[in-house]
Parts: sequence; structure tokens; C-alpha cells
Amino acid sequence: MFTENEINNACEHLKVVLTVSDDLIEFMRDASIERLAKDKLEIKQVDEDVKFLNKKFGVEKMNEIAKICFGTGIAIEDVASFVRYRIEIKKPLKTERPLKIFIQELIKIKNAGYDIKKSIEIMMGCEWQTVNLDWIKKKMPQQATGADLAQFGFTQQNNQGLLK
Repeated sequence: MFTENEINNACEHLKVVLTVSDDLIEFMRDASIERLAKDKLEIKQVDEDVKFLNKKFGVEKMNEIAKICFGTGIAIEDVASFVRYRIEIKKPLKTERPLKIFIQELIKIKNAGYDIKKSIEIMMGCEWQTVNLDWIKKKMPQQATGADLAQFGFTQQNNQGLLK
């Protein structure tokens, strides 16, 4: 676990890289403490991803996206990997709107109990331009959660065989 001093240093470092408004820094500081402890992010990689996204979309638009990501637990590195992937397949994002839709789909995927990183890997492997919960469900049916199955009338007891 990180000490308060390490977290403050990481947040100060992020403050310099992001060059964003004070209220966003405070928001990110609060969210970062929990996130850094949970995910053990490497600050250097986050810095590179943030610089890349700031350059691509501009600091102001990335402030909005950063708020969404930090508020929902979506990693900036996943967002950056999506943008890089779109450039790689010669379908670059022209605005931030498809990025927001991508993040919304990641939130749906996460809430349904699927692994975000694995979902992004599947998207890239299948050469999709984005992710979609229904597509991921078809590709990874074995990861369906109890909540997912409950909508079809299955109980926790008879889910056990389906989840294996």
C-alpha cells in the first residue's frame, strides 16, 4: 500500500503533467488515492498516456474524460490504448465523442462483470472499431455474472453450473 507522502508526490506529479484546473486536481487527488492503492499504477506510464491524450484531444476535453475515468474506475491507459489502436487500424478518432461512447461501453462491460482489459484485447483481436457489451457477451459467455444471468430467471443456486 502507498504512504500518504507517496500518494501526494504522485498527485503533484500528475498536477504538473495535466496542467488542469484546481478543482479537477482535487477531484483526481481524492480518486487517485484509492486508485493508486488499488491498481498500483506506474505513474510514468500514466504520464505518457495523459500527454498523448492531451496532445490528441486537448487539455480541456481531456479534463472531462479524466473525470469520467477516475469517477468510474476506468484506467487512462485503457483509453489511451483504444486511441492508439484506432490510429493503428487507420481509423483515428476525429473528436472526443467516440471516446466518450467507448468509455460508456467499458462501464457497461465492467458493471456486467467482464474484465475490461480482456474485452479490449478481444476488440483488437477481432479488429472491431469499438467495444460493445453484447459483442463481448458473445465472445466471453463463460464470464457471465450472477446479475447477468438473473435477468433470464436463473437463481444463484442453478447459476453455479453455468458459471464454470
